[in-house]
Amino acid sequence: MDSSTVEPLSVAVQIGLRVPVILIALAGVLLALLMMRRLGALAAILTAAGSLLIAADQAAQVVWVLHLRSMTSGGDLDIDTFNSVNNAYAVADAVMITIGVALVVASLLLRRSPDGAAAVTGPAPWPAPPAAAPWAPPPLGGSAPPPPAGPGQWPSPGGPGPMPPPGGSGQAPPQG
Repeated sequence: MDSSTVEPLSVAVQIGLRVPVILIALAGVLLALLMMRRLGALAAILTAAGSLLIAADQAAQVVWVLHLRSMTSGGDLDIDTFNSVNNAYAVADAVMITIGVALVVASLLLRRSPDGAAAVTGPAPWPAPPAAAPWAPPPLGGSAPPPPAGPGQWPSPGGPGPMPPPGGSGQAPPQG
């Protein structure tokens, strides 16, 4: 294969590949800070710091491309200096992305639990559904009763107790 047919990506393409990652990582910083109450302070700060490091890593890669391009376009290229600069950017890239992702992962482990303490394991539980009052049919010939005072009991003027049967006497209707 002839080396003149394969060219490196242009500077504009290399920058264009990294700009969306930078924007998404910055959006992650903003979302983490906006969700601080839900995530907990520590988890939100770790998420924001990790996302910021990921954005900084991508920005450093843009600087890396521009720096290497300026070194090769001058005509007086020292290969040892070029390799030293390239290696320094490669190490910085690996360190920044590793720390950034580690912070985001750590924030997932340290998110706030429902009781306000740091949760260490498991997904966040769903809130319990509201308790439903037991249903009882309305009394015959009257309007709907007030809400129950307790499970299976209706409020009455003398205090909570069972509701008298229809007829109002408080005694069971005659059998027969």
